[in-house]
Amino acid sequence: MNSSSYFILAKRLCLVLFLYSLARAYFLVSNIDYFSDVESVLLAQSFLLGLKFDLIAITAINLPFIIVSIFPFQPAKNSNRALYLKVYFLTTNVLFLFFNLSDTAYFKFTGKRTTFDIVNIAADIAQQAGQMAVNFWHIPFIALLLGVFLTITYPTINKSGKVIPAWLSTILFFILIAVCILILRGSLGRRPITLKQAFAINPSKLGNLVLNTPFSFFYTIQSKGVEKKQYFSNEADIYKLIQKPELDQNKVPRKKNVVFIILESFGREYIGYGNNHRGYTPFLDSLAQESAFFHQCYANGRKSIEALPAILAGIPALMNEPYINSIYQNNEMYAIGNILQQHGYATSFFHGGINGTMAFDSFAKLAGMKDYYGMNEYPNKDKDFDGKWGIYDEPFLHFFADKLDQTQEPFCTGIFTLTSHPPYPIPANYTNTFPKGTLPIHETIGYTDNALRSFFAKVQKSSWYANTLFVITADHTQEHAEKAYMNEYGNYLVPLILYSPSEKIEVDTKKVTQHADILPSVLDYLDIHNSNQNHLGQSVFTTSEGYALSQLNGSYRLIRRHYSIEFSEEGAGFQHPNFFSDSSIVGSKAADTNELILLKAYVQHFNNSLSDNTLYKK
Repeated sequence: MNSSSYFILAKRLCLVLFLYSLARAYFLVSNIDYFSDVESVLLAQSFLLGLKFDLIAITAINLPFIIVSIFPFQPAKNSNRALYLKVYFLTTNVLFLFFNLSDTAYFKFTGKRTTFDIVNIAADIAQQAGQMAVNFWHIPFIALLLGVFLTITYPTINKSGKVIPAWLSTILFFILIAVCILILRGSLGRRPITLKQAFAINPSKLGNLVLNTPFSFFYTIQSKGVEKKQYFSNEADIYKLIQKPELDQNKVPRKKNVVFIILESFGREYIGYGNNHRGYTPFLDSLAQESAFFHQCYANGRKSIEALPAILAGIPALMNEPYINSIYQNNEMYAIGNILQQHGYATSFFHGGINGTMAFDSFAKLAGMKDYYGMNEYPNKDKDFDGKWGIYDEPFLHFFADKLDQTQEPFCTGIFTLTSHPPYPIPANYTNTFPKGTLPIHETIGYTDNALRSFFAKVQKSSWYANTLFVITADHTQEHAEKAYMNEYGNYLVPLILYSPSEKIEVDTKKVTQHADILPSVLDYLDIHNSNQNHLGQSVFTTSEGYALSQLNGSYRLIRRHYSIEFSEEGAGFQHPNFFSDSSIVGSKAADTNELILLKAYVQHFNNSLSDNTLYKK
């Protein structure tokens, strides 16, 4: 073994480590609005802490390269060995650098580093690879530039170096392998490093800067569900904190229809009503004035696949993988369709995307939505296909209206729009019709809003219209143009509208609400008693203070009207001011003890009841 082999190996790996830091800098610059309220010294600390996670990822990716490079018993003559090693090193590292850089764009939509659950939507991503390459061409271009740089600077071994005896190179080999194993563990303690340790820094959102995508992906491959918690030794103590009162069983249910309209990527920021800036939704603005419009409604997750369980079944996204794809998807579940079918309701769900997208069709069935209508069931798919995801919103909403006219009352149905999704296609006949705005999504928001106007104009003539509750919300937020929304609150704020043509719904619209509140609220409005509550959400018609729950990479949050409580397993609890309140609370501080206890009660209830399939057991 040549003595220079060890030095050159370290030099090669340090070169990749340097490129990971460059990728982190690019990630920061590309998402600077997200980190705009963070002090420079904390950003610098994130870069230093990130070196540890980079080193782990680089060691995992290059372990075969490391082993072959320092293997003590090398063949005497193998002229191709150095070439094979170089090809492996360059190909593998450039590929994972590209994977790392891809989160620069993807993070804007998910709010987190990519984890292994992305394989569950691999087919959807492959289908959209073409348009993604066009819209995000700069990502592979930058990866190519880094690859060229790595190729040019690839260090070669000095053949004139001293030859190390076989016995010594063998000892060094096993020492270095032991070092690699220690690096991969990331800790000298009993437990290896996890994603959560990246988020121990305050503010916790810096964890996304600390992490790199390969680490995030690799360390979630073996994710098998949630970890059971033991904050409380007695389950009865949890229910004392989180249990909600049951509806009066003596009330006579109202046989009103329920229509859910879930809007793709309609962040609260894009709505004009209730904001101090220009919006892109004139129709929704007008509808909001006749409805119960909740000013602080928070999505429980950041992805479309996380929205349906929260909206239809009251199950917030409090774990790293989506409930739809988790090992708990077949747990006992009482969703809106399951419950209303027992009261004689016809149930259905509509999504204009290709059937199977995000597993919406299978989950809708689990949620009790008996009939599913996707692109396969749409009669004019060749004419109205957007060329990317599915059917344009306006024709599919009209298809939705036609189907409802044929449905026997009472019915519970839902539709998930899709046009306001990258690459934001606009039908040719609407070119230059809607304001372009400052973000690519703004024009499409205007299109979908107009599609809703057309839909309501049509269904107003239907016999079932007056006897219907419309629930309008969005699956998650999108990119921000307004400074006020560039924070941990704005990242989750979505519209929530309860509209009944026959009555003005009176309720406190200033209270904090969440997606998980929609199910109990609809049942409360219909005067339908439900003893199978999971207690993670509450009816908006109660007088209790509102709240919202969320989780991102092991950091849990309880949002209140004027503040939020946040904690992770790796750090203390903190209390932050809510920027969307009228309170004068400023600055972060140690979490209120009672609120922290309440948040831990929700977390333990969620984790343990999912693990034991007892979410609805008292």
